[in-house]
Amino acid sequence: MGIYVFNAGPLFELIEETSYQDFGKEVIPAAIENFRVAAYPFADYWRDIGTIKSYFEANISLAQPNPPFELYKPGWPFYTRTRSLPPSRITKSEIRDCIVVEGSQIHGAHIFDSIIGSRSIIREDSMLEEVVMSGADFYEGEALIRQRNQRNQDAPALGIGKGCEIKKAIIDKNVRIGDDVKIITSKKASDKDGDLYYIRDGITIIPRGTIIPAKTKIIN
Repeated sequence: MGIYVFNAGPLFELIEETSYQDFGKEVIPAAIENFRVAAYPFADYWRDIGTIKSYFEANISLAQPNPPFELYKPGWPFYTRTRSLPPSRITKSEIRDCIVVEGSQIHGAHIFDSIIGSRSIIREDSMLEEVVMSGADFYEGEALIRQRNQRNQDAPALGIGKGCEIKKAIIDKNVRIGDDVKIITSKKASDKDGDLYYIRDGITIIPRGTIIPAKTKIIN
């Protein structure tokens, strides 16, 4: 679980005179030799999400019909930060095996096996499959639209435009994807660093705040 409780004295004694950097591999084994150490056997849900692949798979699994971890267990309440956002609005869309967070706007889209984060905007005729979309930190109001137009006339609006096809991707927050964009990654795609994206473990990552012009094709 990565949850450690130490008495301050022994902890300082362990790290002040060493170059230890990792608790699991260095600090705790050293503590076992000189101090009283106890462990709690945790047998419920836990995932190590230290890689892109494990992070992606852990998220996607939560949206499946029989997820390994239930967000709605009455005996294990799941507390989240209060945002006071409006409910998500979904019209003329097909959505299957997904989690859609509050404040999202989805119109005429087809979304499968995906996580759709808060304030996400997905426009008509776009198709998402196995996508972890983080959403946005803000709504793009009139003032922000004017600023965007003054700064970059060609920048698309916040969210995903019309007629896009996105498969097997992680889209970070505040990303702008224009119309008719294709982002498709095969499982055998090699790791790669592009101008607008990265590929790791057969997954395309679109970094925070990236602007992807209309008709861009990222196919690997």
